[in-house]
This record gives sequence, C-alpha cells and structure tokens, in this order.
Amino acid sequence: MKTAIIVDDDEELLHFYRQLLSCQDIHSVLASSAEKALQIMKESKVVFDYLLTDYAMPDKSGVELIVDADNNNFLPEQVIIISSVVYEIEAIWDLKMKYPSLKLLNKPFVLEDFFYVVNT
Repeated sequence: MKTAIIVDDDEELLHFYRQLLSCQDIHSVLASSAEKALQIMKESKVVFDYLLTDYAMPDKSGVELIVDADNNNFLPEQVIIISSVVYEIEAIWDLKMKYPSLKLLNKPFVLEDFFYVVNT
C-alpha cells in the first residue's frame, strides 16, 4: 500500500484529503504544519510515496517544506502542492524547474482533477 503525508493547517481539509486518498488505496499520515510534517518524516520508519501540501501555511509555505524535506532527504518522488487562489508563480516555477515531478492543483478543484493529479 502506498503512503502519503498530507500537510495543511485546515483540519477539515486534512481529513477530506485523507478520505480522497483512501479511495485510491493510499494510506495517509496527517500534519497540521510544515514543522510537524518534517518531524514526522524524520522520525517515521515509513518511506512516503506522496507529499501533498498546502501552499500557504502560517509557519512555512509548501515551497519551504519541499525544500527542507529535500535538504533532509525526506522528499518523496510524488509531490503535489494544493494551492489556494493566491500563490507566487515565480516560486512555483523555480520549484518546478528543480523538481519536475511537482504537480500543482488549484483550489477549488473538482474531484476528477484531484484524482488525475494523484494518479499521473
């Protein structure tokens, strides 16, 4: 079974994403902040297949989380940023150049888009 770490400061969204991923037989570990996610990745014996993160969070952005995870060799092959309406296109573009597997999913999204991004 594949495993994802989901990072979002919105508790309801964390559980919603977990439900969506469970439909794809993907087990999820939840983190309410980038710092908690990094701690989980450091302490976990699980190798995560997916990192699904919100772009805008209070402590660190999804971009900063991805860079920190990569610097610590925690970064999974599949990385997805779920963005609210506002994000810094330059930061995303730079990240996409460094991490070609990065996928961006804009909120609000339809379920078909979510499943497409997860499965491709």
